[in-house]
Amino acid sequence: MYNPFSLSGKRILVTGASSGIGRAIAIECSRMGAQIILTARNAERLDETLGMMDASQIHQVIPADLSSEEGLRLLVESVSEPLDGVVNCAGMAIPKPFRFISDTDVEMIMGINFKAPAILLQQLLKRKRINKEASLVFISSIAGIWISSIGESLYSASKGAVNGLVKSMAIELAGKGIRVNCVN
Repeated sequence: MYNPFSLSGKRILVTGASSGIGRAIAIECSRMGAQIILTARNAERLDETLGMMDASQIHQVIPADLSSEEGLRLLVESVSEPLDGVVNCAGMAIPKPFRFISDTDVEMIMGINFKAPAILLQQLLKRKRINKEASLVFISSIAGIWISSIGESLYSASKGAVNGLVKSMAIELAGKGIRVNCVN
């Protein structure tokens, strides 16, 4: 039977796959036939996600802390075959009024929400680990475009940066047939 949403034969990297949106995406993509590379900081929770997936034996778990250069390097080096998709779900928020934020808060939020996916994809592209006609997806937020609330200034700023990055990447990679999109 024809299924236009089949991911059979596709290799997809999902960051933040140990919980929430990342976990749900990894599970659904496995149900659609994809081979998934799951990554997040918590190996135990990644194994829980793996246990919820169809055909768990074909998937790969790579525990990595994407907020560190070492974690990013480990992940990039562990991707040995080109990917057909990457879903950037790893993210965080530190609810704090703007006047109380610190340098550390800025580095943490921008590091995991913006820098990590930007550097990850830049390195995967440099190493030719992204197939032509691949799909690169960023999970962002309407807080980066339209709305915000008290205590969300850093989160909104990080998601606004992601939205800007996606627009430019989409233009730059279109010639290779690589789609770059944001889900807000």
